[in-house]
Amino acid sequence: MWTKLSNIHEQKTASNKFLLMQNFHEYRMDQNASISQHVAKVENMARQLKDLGEAVSNVAVMAKILGSLPSKYSSLLTAWHSVASDQQTLDNLYQRLLKEECRLGSNDDVTNALATMTMKQKAPTKSDDTKNQHQRKDIECNYCHKKGHIIKNFRKRISANNRKNNDSGDASALLAVDCKGNSWISE
Repeated sequence: MWTKLSNIHEQKTASNKFLLMQNFHEYRMDQNASISQHVAKVENMARQLKDLGEAVSNVAVMAKILGSLPSKYSSLLTAWHSVASDQQTLDNLYQRLLKEECRLGSNDDVTNALATMTMKQKAPTKSDDTKNQHQRKDIECNYCHKKGHIIKNFRKRISANNRKNNDSGDASALLAVDCKGNSWISE
């Protein structure tokens, strides 16, 4: 009975070792994972292999951590190769990775903010312009009583108001708006 249990256990151990070794070599960091999660996963797989009798050196663990990083960490890889070999430890690597993650996170925040601003300031499309032109055709201006624009975009009225403001000394800059909605400031 003991011999049968030993044989079954050894077969499971061998297949587990093989599967774990395969997972270790094929592992890649998920884009959404943090550095802490990534390092912990690699170290955990190395520890499991060690428990099964397959020793994984610290150099192999560091190589796996660095080799499975996304491309956004390429500058850290280059910098790590210039570190003195006696300073290339798991702890130093982990600290550098955390700093790089923070740096990249702040860059991502700036990029996302700029992308959001760009989306909010998106220029109108041709279909938007076409819709607006069709809507403007039927609108009558309250100032000149012609169709196609409204009083707030009427150049003569704006110019008259600006001259009036300049004469009274209230405005230092003129704001002009044409019928298409384009505006500019002149001094």
